[in-house]
Amino acid sequence: MKSSRAWLEAEFYRFSARFGPRHRQMLQRLGVPDDIMLHLSGIGVSATETNGEFWQPAESGPLAMVIPAFHGIPPSFVNATEDESEQPHDLIAFDPDRPGRWWWRVGTADTLGCHLISSAHTWGTPVHVVTDPLAWLQHRGQVVCLLKPEAAWKLIGVVKVIADTLETAERIDCLLRRPPAALPVICVAPRAAP
Repeated sequence: MKSSRAWLEAEFYRFSARFGPRHRQMLQRLGVPDDIMLHLSGIGVSATETNGEFWQPAESGPLAMVIPAFHGIPPSFVNATEDESEQPHDLIAFDPDRPGRWWWRVGTADTLGCHLISSAHTWGTPVHVVTDPLAWLQHRGQVVCLLKPEAAWKLIGVVKVIADTLETAERIDCLLRRPPAALPVICVAPRAAP
């Protein structure tokens, strides 16, 4: 059954059709492995218009790399399954020359590689966390990239977090030590008299 986000998948396929040899060469110069397309369902490219944290395709403007964000294991040649129903729930755009800044198409993605956090909780394995979407591509999407600060809470209970830089490690540590804004009052509803 197709979700209401099927338009994102269609939009992403348009962007990935524009990804050509010159984009691949540019990413290779930035340290992205040549076999990246075996590990992802694709990389897109689009002219973008940004507004705060969001982006939309444009006729002209700065070019950005576009990668899909999935809740589960991203479909790819390496992760082929019989169930190809996994659809992206957001599209992340970033400028490869300034990968520390990215934009959301719809704003629902808080993590790239979130399935790896679930696996770490289940199997007690470490989670490798990188700074930005370009670093995520450099690691073939086999790591986690926290797109939103509040996503750090997903790491609670993981046995070990291995960050790619000291800055990333300190940021995660700070986010996890920050007290929540307010804890809810939890009550039990009174039972109605029989």
